[in-house]
Amino acid sequence: MSETIFIGRCDDDPIVTFPFHWAEQIKEEAEKLELDIIDLQKENYTEEKARRCIEEYAPFFVFFNGHGEAWHTTGHQQRPVLIANKNDFLLKDKIAYVVSCYTAQYLGQMAYDKGCKAYIGYEDDFAFVYLNEDAPLDDNIAKVYMEASNEVPLTILNGGTPKEAYEKSQKTFDKGIDYWEKRWKGTEKTKVPPKVIGDILAALLTDKDGQRLFY
Repeated sequence: MSETIFIGRCDDDPIVTFPFHWAEQIKEEAEKLELDIIDLQKENYTEEKARRCIEEYAPFFVFFNGHGEAWHTTGHQQRPVLIANKNDFLLKDKIAYVVSCYTAQYLGQMAYDKGCKAYIGYEDDFAFVYLNEDAPLDDNIAKVYMEASNEVPLTILNGGTPKEAYEKSQKTFDKGIDYWEKRWKGTEKTKVPPKVIGDILAALLTDKDGQRLFY
């Protein structure tokens, strides 16, 4: 089996900047496990470079972070990098995790039908609430979403199955929902305003309910 992973990530705006920075956790785990890492960032994260790297190095796991639509996920400057019925064949025999809105509506199914070993993505928004876009790793509100998301790659890298990765991610979303529901109901104290708690919970539920596994 290949011992290479592929990471594609962009930081064009606050929404994609958070997964961009939290992908460092994925990279660090891969380094601990002595895996080979392809990490395309910013202006290097393009359709052509992604295709070339995936074809040449045949990673067993691929991670894409960018804005999305039902039929594609984007890279630098919101240009599509992985596109249904164009280059989704690149995922054949690979485990893919795509942190983008909507791609599980169509792209995920198309890639799976073409031989993608497993595809985990979101059929709705990948939503989250944040406080400080200048310090994504220190934002205690955004942390719950990013930790739940990163359960997928961290589990895969450590030998877990796609189903186990999906289930761990779902459980971590559940923990976040439980934490904030207690504060919403007033059974636990918090200084966070009720309106903000409502937004936090809505985003957590959107992510949990919209996360999909094709396996």
